[in-house]
Amino acid sequence: MTSRTATKKKPTQSGYVPCACRDCMEIAIAGPGEKKAYCAACEEAGCPDHQGVAGMSQECRAPGAYGDDDAC
Repeated sequence: MTSRTATKKKPTQSGYVPCACRDCMEIAIAGPGEKKAYCAACEEAGCPDHQGVAGMSQECRAPGAYGDDDAC
């Protein structure tokens, strides 16, 4: 007797996801198959270029990320 196990593939996540920037609390839109996405403010501030890079600041660079609207 052989048993068959049906494998279910998990659908690729797309849609609204938390921003991948470490300290950001905004929502981002991920495309199909994307594991992470950055919100528009983080994209504009250059956060994706620094997140996870050794020796670089990991803080969110988007204006107002820490409550100060004049921050950069």
